[in-house]
Amino acid sequence: RSSINTRLQNVKFRYSKDSWPAMVDDGLADLQMGGRGLTIILNLVNDLTPHTVGKTRSLDSHVLEPAYVRVKIDRLALRLHDTRRDWMYRMIGPVVAGRMKRQLESTIRDRLVAMVGTLDRSARLLLRGVSGGY
Repeated sequence: RSSINTRLQNVKFRYSKDSWPAMVDDGLADLQMGGRGLTIILNLVNDLTPHTVGKTRSLDSHVLEPAYVRVKIDRLALRLHDTRRDWMYRMIGPVVAGRMKRQLESTIRDRLVAMVGTLDRSARLLLRGVSGGY
């Protein structure tokens, strides 16, 4: 379990939407994860018990798998500035921040699962070398 607080200031962004109402804008964004910040809970299951190490394994058997992954952002504050429509972003800021919060949680979770998959593939290759093949 981890709690991570972060603050990003003056991140350049560009927004382009072709559907109605068409809109193009750019500017700077300030983001801050507050409260408990970013909490990541990552429970892994491994199959490296003494009875499996050095044994012949099938190519699709996993060494490391995510059993439970939870990513939660407690609070996300978003401020867009130096844009053509600062007034509009002040009004819809909380809606945009909520959507961004959910998207960030989902993206971080997906990246963690992908990283565990990469570690699993590397571990299987390593074990294949140690055990003389699967």
